[in-house]
Amino acid sequence: MSSKNPFKQFPAVSTLVLLEVLTFFAISYQIQVEPRLSLLEKMGLTVISPFLDVSHNVQDYLQTKFQRGKKMEELESENTELKARLENLENVQISLNEERLRSARLEKLLELEQHFPWKLQAAEVIGLSNLQGDAMMIINKGSAHGLQREWGVLCPKGVVGIIWEVSPYYSKVMTINNTSSAIAGMLEQSRYRDAYVSGGGDQTGRLENVPNFINVYPKDIVLTSGLDGIFPKGIPIGTIISAQQTSLMFQEIQVHFQAVFTKLEEVMVVIPQDDSAPEEQP
Repeated sequence: MSSKNPFKQFPAVSTLVLLEVLTFFAISYQIQVEPRLSLLEKMGLTVISPFLDVSHNVQDYLQTKFQRGKKMEELESENTELKARLENLENVQISLNEERLRSARLEKLLELEQHFPWKLQAAEVIGLSNLQGDAMMIINKGSAHGLQREWGVLCPKGVVGIIWEVSPYYSKVMTINNTSSAIAGMLEQSRYRDAYVSGGGDQTGRLENVPNFINVYPKDIVLTSGLDGIFPKGIPIGTIISAQQTSLMFQEIQVHFQAVFTKLEEVMVVIPQDDSAPEEQP
């Protein structure tokens, strides 16, 4: 006996039962998962939820990376600004230190001017040369400021040299270490003053025309004698290094100069008593 298919025998009833079963499971699933979502909404969310998770993770990653990159740019900008400020502060500190040193030097020149018996005029050293003993210095004052040839030049430590050439706004000074220089000098202890100092090309020179019978002691001070009319009497020139009697009439005497020529930045020009310099022009 052949069995009959109930779906074919009772198609309407079978379809109704099948729909009720599917509806029951759909409603049960909907109630368990999210009572507010419809079945179609749930099916859609089930399909796209993995893509939403991936998109959300990618968005978080890109946002985090962008924020980090922005912070890094801000840090680099702040670092560059801080470096610029630091360099500016260092330049300001260097300028302040230079101004402090310059003020100290000018203060010494002012003290020299206040206690000096003759008039003085300040000038800046703008050039220095020493070619085989031909030692010269350039200062930023000239005939337009009243300077003349054969005027003396000083620093707080003592004699620097004599003006050799003059132009309107500059002057060339032959420093006392020049091998051609000659400045009237005397010994501080013996007071012998019929002598002169010549240069040796460096920081040393010679005291000439001192007889053998004159007592000369190491570390004795050599001063200007004032006999040349260029410097007043009693300005330091240098210190005796050694003195040796010779078979000739005069001694061989070595002198170490007081002024350090390579470190001079400002000097004073000595105005002779019988001369008057005009006011300095700007």
